[in-house]
Amino acid sequence: RIKQREEWKGLILIAAQLSQIASLIDLDALPPERIRDVRATWPGPHTWVLPCPPRVPVWLRGMHSSLALRISNHRPVIKLCNAFGGPLVSTSANLSGQPAVSGFDDLDPALLVQVDGVLEGETGGLQSPTPIRDAASGMALRG
Repeated sequence: RIKQREEWKGLILIAAQLSQIASLIDLDALPPERIRDVRATWPGPHTWVLPCPPRVPVWLRGMHSSLALRISNHRPVIKLCNAFGGPLVSTSANLSGQPAVSGFDDLDPALLVQVDGVLEGETGGLQSPTPIRDAASGMALRG
């Protein structure tokens, strides 16, 4: 709602470790080589679209039968997820359709007034959003 993003698109979740997202995915639906591919890139700046059980809410997965997930190696993310005790929604800090921002000073004031807080600090240092791959096919969906 804050980003003005259509619910059908789904969201990306980030976690500090696999145990924080294990109940949200169905690894049995993947061949062993695909699971190896996913695990080889985690923790790190790699987002995977993984099969998920139907009980995962539509507001998370959108119109999909899968969920976009990342186990991060970014220290502030790890600390936040561990403090919260689970995964968090990961999204660019912009209104839907607007350019992504890379620093606090670039945040849209219209967005800032809608959030409870902002954690200032360094980003992960990537020049573009994390790549997204489909775990079932290995196909690149972004980057």
